[in-house]
Amino acid sequence: MTIIWNEFLYWLIVVLVVVLFVFIGSYILSSVLKKLMKPSSKWVEVISSALLMITVIALYFVFEEQFTLKANQGDLLVTENGSRSIEEESGRIISTENPMIIYHLYMLGFNDTLDLGSDPGLDHQILISTNDYQALYPYVEEGRYHLNDGAFHFTKYYEKKISPVAQEVLEQLQEAGLAGEQLEAEFLKIMEEQFPYHHFHSSSSF
Repeated sequence: MTIIWNEFLYWLIVVLVVVLFVFIGSYILSSVLKKLMKPSSKWVEVISSALLMITVIALYFVFEEQFTLKANQGDLLVTENGSRSIEEESGRIISTENPMIIYHLYMLGFNDTLDLGSDPGLDHQILISTNDYQALYPYVEEGRYHLNDGAFHFTKYYEKKISPVAQEVLEQLQEAGLAGEQLEAEFLKIMEEQFPYHHFHSSSSF
């Protein structure tokens, strides 16, 4: 189950739930103490109510840590069952599905610089865009490439997953004698075969 609320609605419901729990809990606690202690002690009731309040607040923080995430407008929420764009300017995600957040910035793609040999001494910017974010979700389930705020760690993912393959492919093509536009085209083709959920563009094809 996954629910997205804006910040105002989220805090309104949190306050109402906390007040409701404290009110009901205090009433039940007071009734129990009156039956157990005759005459009832006022200071015992006060201390018990304070402990109840602390318990409810502690439970809220546990709930927030385990089941809520923050997201901003334009971010993408991805779960095992699908993806959903965040439309709220500032939203709260309540979920039991271990969701993954893709920052809007990374949805625009991310870059690396490689010497593709098309122009001597000139490095090429490689833009990597993603066409299937759900394909990245298994990495989150495995506990890899996951930031504490629930976002996908694109930088670490690129360094550990894509960059080593890119360097290996580039070296193999250069050893095979490919150069210039032929090397560039073959490199982009192989990378997309290796990572079908990404699209690779060089600066010359922007």
